[in-house]
Amino acid sequence: MTVRISEMRGLEIITERGKKLGRAEDFIIDLGSGGVMKILLAPMGRLSGEQLREFLATQSINYSRVRSVTDVIVIAEAF
Repeated sequence: MTVRISEMRGLEIITERGKKLGRAEDFIIDLGSGGVMKILLAPMGRLSGEQLREFLATQSINYSRVRSVTDVIVIAEAF
């Protein structure tokens, strides 16, 4: 699936079961491959150490969970 980041920004994110998680605010990109690694539910700002780990654990979604992108982003349920 190929989708431009600019088309995903601001889209609502829901699980396959319909639970609303928030909106795609920003993205973490792998500069080597050019692929999206994570979708951020809030702006990251300047964080360090434990703050960054906590932010990524609570405010990001691994892009590998994305199942479809249309007028919403549908992700697989967390395990």
